[in-house]
Amino acid sequence: MLKITPVAIEVVRMLQPMIREVALRDGNLARQLDRASTSVVANTCEGNAHRGGGRRHKYEIALGEARETVGWLAIAEAKGLASRPDGIDPMLDHVIGVLVKVTR
Repeated sequence: MLKITPVAIEVVRMLQPMIREVALRDGNLARQLDRASTSVVANTCEGNAHRGGGRRHKYEIALGEARETVGWLAIAEAKGLASRPDGIDPMLDHVIGVLVKVTR
């Protein structure tokens, strides 16, 4: 199991207040942010159960979802809907960094 799984779960937990705040003004953006961040965890966990190419494929999906989460955070801020939680950036950077390494 990748040790970043608990970190990815913490990212989801930290994002919940922001997602609720964004949902008041842009439900679609809130759903996308929630879906992308949750998919990082789901695909990482699923990858942990696979071997070989299947594992790598799930980790690649998790990596894409992590990068998408970063994008949705930037969009929410650019639209003035909410501010990102303190400390979220290093956590996402760590998740992305590990997933880049395991998908090479």
